[in-house]
Amino acid sequence: MSYDRALIIQIINDKQDTDTMLDRVVHVLVPGASEGEHAHKEGVWDDARRSAHLVVETLFDNGRVKCPRCGADAENAENRCLADGDCPVTVGG
Repeated sequence: MSYDRALIIQIINDKQDTDTMLDRVVHVLVPGASEGEHAHKEGVWDDARRSAHLVVETLFDNGRVKCPRCGADAENAENRCLADGDCPVTVGG
């Protein structure tokens, strides 16, 4: 998968709410993913959102970004992470 890493890092660092951040990353990864009725019916949006989560998680794990929600980085995540289901930098979140 090819994507504009610098643009995604900028989006993550904008410190907007998590859902907005992920939606903006989706639009970088899959332009037009939310357009049209078929996008939600066929799961295009859900698949694109999962991909966005994976990209954000990978950038976090590689030390390229901090969590936009709690400010943790990969090295201090155990001590700072809010560790709940809304975490934007883990796929389980």
